[in-house]
Amino acid sequence: MAEDFKLGDNLIENQDFLSLTERLISPNMFDEINNQEGQENVKVYDYEKILQRVGGFEGCLIYSFSFLTLMPDYQCNDGTGFFQCDREQTCEYKNQDILNFSPSSNEIGYSINWETRTSLNNLVEHLSLRCVESWEIGFMGSCYFIGAVFGNLFLSRLGDTVGRILMVRIGISLSLLLYAVILFVSTSLLLNYALVFLFGCLTSFRVGISYLYGQEIVRAKHSNMIGSLYNIFDSITMIMASLYYKYISDDYIGIHLVFFVFILSSALISFTLPESPKFLISVKKYKEARQALNTIAEKNGKKKLSLYNELIKDEIMMNRRRRLMSVQIDEFRKSPGNNVQNKTAESVKSQKLPNHSIYNLIQNRLYLLNLVLMSITWASSTFTYYMVGFYIKYIPGDIFNMVIVSSMAELFACLISGVVSGYVGTKKCLFSSFLMGGVFGILIIFISPSNTLMISFCLLLTKFGVSSAFNLCFLVTAEYFPTLYSSTVFGACNVFARIMSIFSPLIAEVPAPLPMMVYTCFCFMSMLGTTLLVKHQDQDNKIDDILSKGSSPGKRERDFDQELD
Repeated sequence: MAEDFKLGDNLIENQDFLSLTERLISPNMFDEINNQEGQENVKVYDYEKILQRVGGFEGCLIYSFSFLTLMPDYQCNDGTGFFQCDREQTCEYKNQDILNFSPSSNEIGYSINWETRTSLNNLVEHLSLRCVESWEIGFMGSCYFIGAVFGNLFLSRLGDTVGRILMVRIGISLSLLLYAVILFVSTSLLLNYALVFLFGCLTSFRVGISYLYGQEIVRAKHSNMIGSLYNIFDSITMIMASLYYKYISDDYIGIHLVFFVFILSSALISFTLPESPKFLISVKKYKEARQALNTIAEKNGKKKLSLYNELIKDEIMMNRRRRLMSVQIDEFRKSPGNNVQNKTAESVKSQKLPNHSIYNLIQNRLYLLNLVLMSITWASSTFTYYMVGFYIKYIPGDIFNMVIVSSMAELFACLISGVVSGYVGTKKCLFSSFLMGGVFGILIIFISPSNTLMISFCLLLTKFGVSSAFNLCFLVTAEYFPTLYSSTVFGACNVFARIMSIFSPLIAEVPAPLPMMVYTCFCFMSMLGTTLLVKHQDQDNKIDDILSKGSSPGKRERDFDQELD
């Protein structure tokens, strides 16, 4: 029996350690542990306590780029003098190369008015976008969202099967390459469509899985703040870009070289990080989990975990199950002529690896309901988040100031929602965020269009609300689903979210008040939906264990409820 006993996937060869572990897996396991901790100097950690023992990683980096297709201000000359004109009018002139001629010249043509702040040296000239159709420019953004839908449908599950950190490394490294080609190399609009599509496909690795990884390598009390910092850095990039274009230069190369260095740094750092111990424990790879935890301990200047007297709680529970299973299999085999029992024993024995299929998850009514509700919530928060961003351009005033103020509102929303959710809970905070977004969205409908100050005030407050909701969707998804399925659930929710985000710029272009009416309907619908979310109070690893058994669909839900009882 000792030869068949396994710790994770590896045989335990040390007999002293084996005898100690065998004593710890008795029916009164945890009572015995409490009695023996003083005598045997044994310590058993759940995941939260083991992170406290070894320390944890805290930090994240995210990047973005903007203003790349903002059209400059054009001035045209029809032979009688200069006048301000639209980009479409510049395409009527035969001479398309006059960009810097003297204002006193009467030569027919056009030029860019570099005196205005919104005239930037960006992809408009680099990709010759001046005379293309508007939909061709907008389609570049659509390619990103289409790629994101594809990635979340077909790639996000790799985070639950292959692992977290490998997918993060691949996502950031390939994004770095695509980022450079899109901005600094490609001069073809068609090529950029393909590159932006691929960039969107990597969203599931670069954003979803990296977010989960960041949540899993810090203690629970820090996870909300880490999740918020993730979105705060996104807001900071917009502020940096606005300040750069307003005060430093109108050339896009400089700011995007800075962003390129940020991405390169994050790619290099990712290769120094271990796999998520929480993920490894959820898939029963305890040896690798110990190695990852020891790497974290090393980086924090703490002693490595002792193999003999510092044990992982989930590891002991799994060993107990395997030992009992082995005993049952032996008893089945000893029963003469009982072929059915022998087949059952072989079937049970063959179920070693957790089943990652989302089909297993949705067999439980609780998680199916949560998945439907979170998909709706993700779609609503993403739609409203992007729509209010597109709607801001119709507010009178300096576009850079509006973007800075809007990004500051988003930054504080992410920061405050992360802190507040730690005290009142993510569910209540998500409810309040949608309520705030909806209330101030309604006010915008009834405010006179001439009252730009009040519209701006309400717009920024509703942006605060939907930005909080957008941030909290990340936190709630990681909190309300088992670790074993987190990446898959992120992908499923993001499919609906990205599909809805495709329509946000279209709705924003519809005459008022329809955009804000649609906007507030989404806010209040999601607000009511959040009240139905339910979270199990049981430990994550126990839920993961039960879900990963791979029992038949008709039996799985009954087993789940019985084990929790």
